[in-house]
Amino acid sequence: MKSTQKLIELIKNGDAIAILAEDSLIEGFNELLKYDLMDIVDDKIILTPKGEKAMDIGLDNILSELKAPEHQKFFKNYS
Repeated sequence: MKSTQKLIELIKNGDAIAILAEDSLIEGFNELLKYDLMDIVDDKIILTPKGEKAMDIGLDNILSELKAPEHQKFFKNYS
């Protein structure tokens, strides 16, 4: 399973300890926070509405676009 998909499954299950315990997931975790695709509410990790939209489109695709130099234009389209 790709690390992004595994990360999403752990977020859906609310398994923050498993996310933070696995080094391969930390980078993806930080990216999701950085681009406001997930949030921490009451000590629980959740996808934001923007994160839910990104999942519908394809999270890996969205993250690739957000990392691109022209990401501000793209990011505004999904705000």
